[in-house]
Amino acid sequence: MPLSVRAKGVSLSTATNWAFNWIVGEMTPYLQEHIEWRLYYMHAVFCVCSCILGECFSIWLEYMEMLMQRMMKCISVCNFSSCCWLLNEGE
Repeated sequence: MPLSVRAKGVSLSTATNWAFNWIVGEMTPYLQEHIEWRLYYMHAVFCVCSCILGECFSIWLEYMEMLMQRMMKCISVCNFSSCCWLLNEGE
C-alpha cells in the first residue's frame, strides 16, 4: 500500500478516535446526571459487545498475523496485484 494512502488512513482513524472520545467525554457528565447509576449498565453492555465482536469481527489475532506475514513476503518478492490470491490460500 502506498505511504500516501496509508498516511491518510491513519490520520482519518486518529481523527475518528479523537472525535468519538470527545463525544464520550461530553456526554458522560450529562448521562451521569440524568440516568445516574444506570450509566454503568450502558458501559457494561458496550464492554460485552466489544468482547463478543472484537476489533476484527471473529478473526483471531494469530490468523491476522499469518495474513500479514504472507502479505509482507508477497510484497517483498513481487508486486501487490499478483499476490492477492495468496491471502485466500489456506482458508
